[in-house]
Amino acid sequence: MEEHLPPEWTTPVPTERVARERAVRHVVQAHPNDLVDPWWMNETLTRDYREILYKEWSLDLEDVDPAYVDKLLPDGVRLVRRGTMLNSRKMECVFEMGEALAAVALARRRLWIGVAGRDLASAQDLLAAVEGAFPEPAPPAAGDDPHVNIAIWTHGDDSRAFRRLDVAAWADIEANYAPSTREAIAPLMAPGYEPGRGQLLVWYGAPGTGKSYALSALAYAWREWASFTYVADPDALLGDTAYLLEWMTLRDPLGRWRVAILEDTGELFGADAGRRTGQGLARLLNATDGMLAKGSKTLFVITTNEPISHFHQAVVRPGRCASRADFEALPVEQAKAWLLARGAAEVAKRLRGPATVAELFAMDAGDIEPPGPSATGMYL
Repeated sequence: MEEHLPPEWTTPVPTERVARERAVRHVVQAHPNDLVDPWWMNETLTRDYREILYKEWSLDLEDVDPAYVDKLLPDGVRLVRRGTMLNSRKMECVFEMGEALAAVALARRRLWIGVAGRDLASAQDLLAAVEGAFPEPAPPAAGDDPHVNIAIWTHGDDSRAFRRLDVAAWADIEANYAPSTREAIAPLMAPGYEPGRGQLLVWYGAPGTGKSYALSALAYAWREWASFTYVADPDALLGDTAYLLEWMTLRDPLGRWRVAILEDTGELFGADAGRRTGQGLARLLNATDGMLAKGSKTLFVITTNEPISHFHQAVVRPGRCASRADFEALPVEQAKAWLLARGAAEVAKRLRGPATVAELFAMDAGDIEPPGPSATGMYL
């Protein structure tokens, strides 16, 4: 049976006509990568580039604008295309060097790159050039304002980011903690601490006892050998094997250990966790002391308002748990001394019971009255 095709399918279209016709007929919403990523992918396929490398790292970058890229672009690397979202601080670029093309996504504190090359050496050379121009920030040196770069991790790749946090060193805040709490976590803050004696830290404390500040101090104390990730959806991390494996197998660009912060997640690891959360507890145990943990250079920090005594014993047993710390309210005499050191003598006189550090700051500011002998846990 003879096939009849429309004339336009069989008749060559003149070059002049192709040049005049519109390439885009309908746009729903413009995005910076609409004319960047597709072009990079099309060129990669057209040029038959066989080697493609992907990488992601944090940047010590507060804002993104075209001049930033122009200033740092290394010699021999040419900017081919760029799309910039000025209000949301995102940029998509294509770089070219020799026989390699790189698609680069820049945002606050984050760089993602895909490099395609005719051969592996071409791709590696362009990747190295971009890494040298936009390097992973080095840990703060002595004399710098204390700060750390924290990764924000979620199941969706598009919503992941890095944030720079100004922090306080442990020596500057240890007076905000009860003696038993300081005794429990001081070894972790000591210079020369080495991981390996368990890959799980469990910190319990009522609201306002300073767990988050201690975590930021820990990130600063470990800055030379560890990077920290705040997991915004810990239930999803432990509920999805692929998600957990993705985090555990990702290598830090500087070769450091990786620490996951699972904040306010006590309900996932209580004595009845196996019944309430399914396989989440089992996955955590494998991630910290099973086959999955061997050689992974990963640690997990659990913070919770639930007492450690309520935790499943498999979670907090020695060998798996490197740190178990109760964050307690400051005893009354220490709390009085804390207030006196800040010139709040009148408030200290009226204090009759223990207080959390959050309550002490509120008392010093005049926001709340000192608690009596039986009043604790006022701060919510």
